[in-house]
Amino acid sequence: MISTLAFRPGLAKWSAALAVSTGVLLVGGCGSGKTTSAPTTSESTSTSSTTAASTSTAVNSTSSSVVVTTTAPAQTTGGCQNLVATVTVKAAVTSTYGQVATGGALRLVHIAPAPGVFFYGECATRFYAATRFVPTAGATVNEDVALQDDGATMKYFSQPQGGTWSLIASQGFPGTQGCGTITQLPTALANLWNECPSGL
Repeated sequence: MISTLAFRPGLAKWSAALAVSTGVLLVGGCGSGKTTSAPTTSESTSTSSTTAASTSTAVNSTSSSVVVTTTAPAQTTGGCQNLVATVTVKAAVTSTYGQVATGGALRLVHIAPAPGVFFYGECATRFYAATRFVPTAGATVNEDVALQDDGATMKYFSQPQGGTWSLIASQGFPGTQGCGTITQLPTALANLWNECPSGL
């Protein structure tokens, strides 16, 4: 059944035909015999773009979740093993030296391990560390002086499991002898550390 509405030319210049039986709405303008339908290409393109974006996101999400670990295995010899020093270990050793470096007369605050010169390992149930210290930004004149000559050489520390760090030895000036001469340090660990090159 088709219902048609017609308007007089004097009142409006268009007519509408409603095709109820087919469920299609046709709108025609005066003087135009063309039929306009809802675009489908744009919707398909949008769906394709959305699918592609989702696929891209999934790929990126998958690739970003892959973590590559490059930590080298610990070296072991003679009951000792070489370990990777964490930031926490370095900070604890530095704090220990800052408190005892001058016999308590002056606490060294603006100091840090020399770049690339920090050794850390374990023998039985005791940890060991070796490093030398350099002044950092903001160091006072007294701190600079304290880190010269003997103060610039390698320092050796130990820590029992569950205990705190303590200074056990200091390399004599000029500090180029190597840690094999430090009797407080296990020989096996000194060998693992390749005689503790200080960079001096």
